[in-house]
Amino acid sequence: MSDSERSVHDNLILSYEVSCAEKTIRFRTQFDADPPERTDVLFSGVVSYQFKLDSLTPSIIFDFEPHSPMDVYDGLAAHLPNTFPFGWPGPWATSRESARAYFEENRISAWYLSSSLGMRGWILAETKTVIPL
Repeated sequence: MSDSERSVHDNLILSYEVSCAEKTIRFRTQFDADPPERTDVLFSGVVSYQFKLDSLTPSIIFDFEPHSPMDVYDGLAAHLPNTFPFGWPGPWATSRESARAYFEENRISAWYLSSSLGMRGWILAETKTVIPL
């Protein structure tokens, strides 16, 4: 199924897993219907991400909104000098030009996680796949 066939709007985030080795992030979600509708959202080829307001209270997804990866870079630019010593977000981010070249060469896209309640953030990755369960 493609992204257009299954929405995760108003789904609860049941869990999420970050695999550094596989460079993936998998969200396990559920829409409260009868019967409940479970859907995974898998990001592959992840190069960086940031989540805020995560808690053990389930978050309610508004959307994973596609954006330009340069929007994410521009939002981070002022903070990057403080994060480079810790290796974040990556060596590709040393300048706006190097970030743009890296994103284009590696076909990196960006998604903002917006929520009605709870966790929000962004993901830079090659692909997003919605998987009905």
